[in-house]
Amino acid sequence: MVTFGQPAASVEHIGRAVALGMDAAATALRPGAGFDAVQRAVIDAVESQGARSEYWSGHGLGLDVLEEPWVGLDVVQDGSKAGAVTAAEPGMVLAIHPTLWDEDTRAMGYMANTYVIDDDGAQALSRHPVAVHPIP
Repeated sequence: MVTFGQPAASVEHIGRAVALGMDAAATALRPGAGFDAVQRAVIDAVESQGARSEYWSGHGLGLDVLEEPWVGLDVVQDGSKAGAVTAAEPGMVLAIHPTLWDEDTRAMGYMANTYVIDDDGAQALSRHPVAVHPIP
């Protein structure tokens, strides 16, 4: 996340929650892991910080920027085969981007990274730190 100037405490807080959610997703993304379980890991991590998450936090990348598999709970899409891919497999490329908010402070946060699933789990393609980055 990028802020212009010093971020408010609420923004720093939601930034930490987003980073925890992304870490939880990366840890949960293992071959055979159900995408609903990955989303539950995100939700558990962010709720421990008093934040809330959307019902989905990512998707596959391939011929299109937004395609199956869907990383979430009860993701709905038009088409008879939607939701056919339910678990992580080596070779999958996924965008993970939890969208969070804090109802008390009304702060929102969003960060993203791309992961490749291999036999050892999820390998992040970006090495840029997942954090709030103030621009003076």
